Amino acid sequence: MNPTFEVLHFKTVLDKRAIELSPPELELFTAIRCEDIEVLQNTLKTQSVKLNIRDDTGHTFLGVAASTGFLDGVRTLLEAGCNVNGVDFYGQTPLQYAAGSGHLEIVKLLIEHGKYTLINGISVLHCAVGNNHREIVEMLLKARARINVCGVKSGRTPLFVAAEVGDLQILNMLISAGARVNIPNDYGMTPLCAVCLQNNSQVAFRLLEAGAGLKVNLADNRGSIPLHYAARFGNTDVMEALIEKGSELNVINDHFESPLHLAVRNCHMKAVEVLIDHGCDVNACDSRGLVTALHTAVNSCTDEGVFSDILSTLIKGGCVLDSCAFVSMETPLFRALNLEKVHFAIILLQHGSDPNTECPFDQTILQKACEKKWKNLIDLLLHCRLKWTHESWLDTDIHMSGINPKLLKGYARNVPAALLSDADLYFRILEARCNPPRLIDMCRWSIRKLLGNKLCLKLSQTQLPIRLKDFCMLRIL
Repeated sequence: MNPTFEVLHFKTVLDKRAIELSPPELELFTAIRCEDIEVLQNTLKTQSVKLNIRDDTGHTFLGVAASTGFLDGVRTLLEAGCNVNGVDFYGQTPLQYAAGSGHLEIVKLLIEHGKYTLINGISVLHCAVGNNHREIVEMLLKARARINVCGVKSGRTPLFVAAEVGDLQILNMLISAGARVNIPNDYGMTPLCAVCLQNNSQVAFRLLEAGAGLKVNLADNRGSIPLHYAARFGNTDVMEALIEKGSELNVINDHFESPLHLAVRNCHMKAVEVLIDHGCDVNACDSRGLVTALHTAVNSCTDEGVFSDILSTLIKGGCVLDSCAFVSMETPLFRALNLEKVHFAIILLQHGSDPNTECPFDQTILQKACEKKWKNLIDLLLHCRLKWTHESWLDTDIHMSGINPKLLKGYARNVPAALLSDADLYFRILEARCNPPRLIDMCRWSIRKLLGNKLCLKLSQTQLPIRLKDFCMLRIL
């Protein structure tokens, strides 16, 4: 925007808001802000002033008095003829200021002199509820305020606001007065969604009791239901209550996430357990990239222990370890390697991930590990029964011919440069490829192949010695 235009625009706004005040009017505003009743009364009696004029901040006499809690000043201004429902530059009435500031006596006085209205999309009840002024809310309800009125700018009812601020007492007052609990705002969110977003269990339970349980699967404009929000914050008590009321477990929102995806992404172990215990689909994919909850765990987790716990829980629910994402064609194992989360890759292999799954980038897992020189991962892979026919990049002729390792670079083709710099490691890989496996390794391969994705689960249910379990899980090589 042109700087000159900005200056002119700002000046225009000021011109609309600020009207030149006479000395008596300036004196009157000062008296009100200082709560000087004598000066106020004398000025009104002896001077000529415009009672509904605005000062340079856009406020009216009555609005300033109401917001500051100047009860005698409000009474005097009303007696002098100030417009009780007059709005200031910001579209607010004196009653809204009084209700929002918690000035009960002023609210009573203004209601006696005026009419309860919806100004600028916000009712007086909205103001009182949003600022936790319970006595004023009670008084407004007795005055038969419009209880289900929706704010023009957001579509929120007073009950919606009460749910957001988490005031259970005000919420009960509104429900007792007949407030409807399932009116959505302009974004399609119900009060129950808002409560789950605020992670307030008590308010959520009250809404469910009051009828929100009939709409637990009502989605907002982004396709999220209350269970999405509860799972996002790991509120297991609310999740249990929602599921008991019939919440669907596998809804995919517009961000391509199920409640399980959200629980995993935020590393909420207990929430993951609740969803799986109630039968959610652990292999549910988003509709865009076919990304499973396990892919999400690899993406989001930073702690190895948390990742291992989530992985074990997903496996108990029937997780497929080697599911491919549709867009990137990555399995969780490849995703871990591409993110350089080597320890995650090791954990996945130990739990039964297939190291021979084809990679969409013409690079095997062993080749990737050699390229990065991840020796711990390489050692593990050499005990995972690799399909050597997939490792065509290895040059077995070098090993068979007995060429000096120092001459390796001159003979090896397609071998990662990092591996060529470590001849001992390279020959160890070649030996593993060319020599027959040990009998004990073959036994381990057979057990791991037989148990597949249920390796960890089945081993945990057996009475085998811990050392033997660790051997099968590749914790002992």
